[in-house]
Amino acid sequence: MNLRGVLIFSGYNHRAIVAFCRFCRENKILFFIIASGPTDFILISDYKKNVVETRNTVAISIDNVIEIKKKITNDYEIIELLILPSSEYLNRFLLQHRTELELNDFIIPLCSIELYQQLSDKYSFSELCKRHNIAVPEEYESLATINIPFVAKPKRYFSGRKTVSDKPIIVTNDREYTMLKKTNLDDFYFQEFISGQSFYLLFYFSSGGTYSVFSQENLIQQYNGLSIIAAKSSNIHLHKIATDFASLLCSLTFVGLIMIEVKFFNDRFYMIEANPRLWGPSQLILDAGMDLFDRFAAENGLIKEIPTRSYTVGYRYFWSGGIIEDQEKKYSITLHNYDKQSFFDDYAEWCKSDIYLRPDTTSIFFKELTG
Repeated sequence: MNLRGVLIFSGYNHRAIVAFCRFCRENKILFFIIASGPTDFILISDYKKNVVETRNTVAISIDNVIEIKKKITNDYEIIELLILPSSEYLNRFLLQHRTELELNDFIIPLCSIELYQQLSDKYSFSELCKRHNIAVPEEYESLATINIPFVAKPKRYFSGRKTVSDKPIIVTNDREYTMLKKTNLDDFYFQEFISGQSFYLLFYFSSGGTYSVFSQENLIQQYNGLSIIAAKSSNIHLHKIATDFASLLCSLTFVGLIMIEVKFFNDRFYMIEANPRLWGPSQLILDAGMDLFDRFAAENGLIKEIPTRSYTVGYRYFWSGGIIEDQEKKYSITLHNYDKQSFFDDYAEWCKSDIYLRPDTTSIFFKELTG
């Protein structure tokens, strides 16, 4: 009898959620999806059959979540439900209501709320890295001393505040600079913009103090630092920078999934940000042979054993819809250590790895293609 299943809130971080659904299907893990509304892409995928509820509002209700669990446990031989830590908003909601959820047999696979905020809030993690001799971009004390381009980062996560951006803002010209000055600047701090190679360090930290780490090189990204469009599995995690972060996180007794973005410029790595949750290009975990989801699932009682996988450097991740989305908004995509000609030359190979051009999500691929 499988006493544990997974509850997935869809609607945000779509591509990571699809990757985890594929992982569940591969490992015969029971999973149940709460769709975000009638236009949620999950409803035109093979995983529509796993949808148990469609929300009418963006807000999440504890009472509603508990009621959904009762329905699931009545229909399946499940006692506990793990809630997938798929988005920043959801994770902070889960941490705020952790006690009540755990009393109702939910598993919340996250660290303490204090540690989570320290890692996820950009300013506090930047300060933590500086104390551990990990390089971060230079900070500007005021806009009067600033050089364009630069990055305005929110000091803390501002859930539910419409007047403040939850994401960094890359300022590349005078028009964007003027727009930024119309916001509440006290909510932000300012860093130099670091170019160069872009990498994600991808970790799973176990409760026993061990960890697993892999990496990807980001080659194409949406405008203004948004979602990754094209990446390849990398071996940069063999560099000392990965050990530096691992030592830091182990010293904090962190447990769980975490992605740390770094850039390599002028022979030095710089920490950009950390996300202690699923990340968009999570399909690379499956395709390149990383064991991060395996360790996550084993730690939380979803599978009994961690399978042996063979990691492959150079495996591709591609999301063609990200290019289409930026084109529709008349935005320019960002290239990291890559050029348009190389992309055109490699285009057929990229398409073979498209996140949605697969049997379970073909309808999503064509929906993004045609609008």
